[in-house]
Amino acid sequence: MEKANVGDVVILKSGGPKMTVTHIIGGHTEPQYRMLDHACLVKGCQNGDVVCEWFNGSERKQDCFKIATLEEVPKE
Repeated sequence: MEKANVGDVVILKSGGPKMTVTHIIGGHTEPQYRMLDHACLVKGCQNGDVVCEWFNGSERKQDCFKIATLEEVPKE
């Protein structure tokens, strides 16, 4: 996967749950997005990485991933 867009449904190339891309790190001027970018950068993510959300049972999870580790889930 070379590019991701907010709303894409992806999965790790190594397997796992379907995840939704909710944010692409970097290049934002809006305060709420800059805060999220900063939090992700502090965790070791880089500009261009994507934030994904998924559910583990009823628990919502969120983390950042390198685009190269993801593949898009084909639309049904």
